[in-house]
Amino acid sequence: MHLDNNGKLAIVQLIYYSPALIASILVTRKQGFSYAAGWHYLIVLSVLRIVGNILQIVAESQSTPNLELTITAATIAGVGLSPLTLATMGILRRINMRMTPEFVSLRVFRIMYIFPALAIVLLSARGSKISSLQASTRKTGLALLKAGAVLFLVTAVFLCFVSAAFLARKSRIRCEDRKLMSAVVGSLPFLVVRVLYSVFVEFNYDDQDSIFSPMAGDIWARVFMEALEEWVIVALYLVAGYASPRVEKS
Repeated sequence: MHLDNNGKLAIVQLIYYSPALIASILVTRKQGFSYAAGWHYLIVLSVLRIVGNILQIVAESQSTPNLELTITAATIAGVGLSPLTLATMGILRRINMRMTPEFVSLRVFRIMYIFPALAIVLLSARGSKISSLQASTRKTGLALLKAGAVLFLVTAVFLCFVSAAFLARKSRIRCEDRKLMSAVVGSLPFLVVRVLYSVFVEFNYDDQDSIFSPMAGDIWARVFMEALEEWVIVALYLVAGYASPRVEKS
């Protein structure tokens, strides 16, 4: 079995996300599934990463390249950014709900949840269109890619804005929630880089000479702007979730 650099990275991803899935389940169980803030999204992320990387390995293991499997793996990789942003939003929402009074309206959070959810729909719909031989259909798929990436970028800007606003009013954050706030603040630079990488990839999808090309791009750009970012964010949120007390839903 011959694997290229993407296939080798897929193996490393499996080694990371297999225990991360177990840890996510344990932390979510501790926090309570009904009031788990963002940790249940880490379960979703881990499952997506495991499935996507298995498909990547299977696609490369075949005697002839399987374009459909490769595109499916790439689609799952793009969709995986959604639970990462939703996890961040969920933790911020928990912090916000425990402020007296709430700093950000719950309605604002509900509206912002639509952006990553819609991005999932767009990125999922683009899969079959990208592989189409019809120019118009493929063009639609590329447009969906870019629209999904922009929605993630808007979500990241919102998360940065809310986090900055919370830090400006740090005294209103409950003591038991400050570990969570620190985890979010620590993760934001990595999340921004991860989102920007997604934007660069989607806007350079057909440029085989670009280091951000999903098929022929630089593996180290993917490692340091995609994989590493996700590993750090997941680790920060799992540690913060384990160290923070459970909060019962009132």
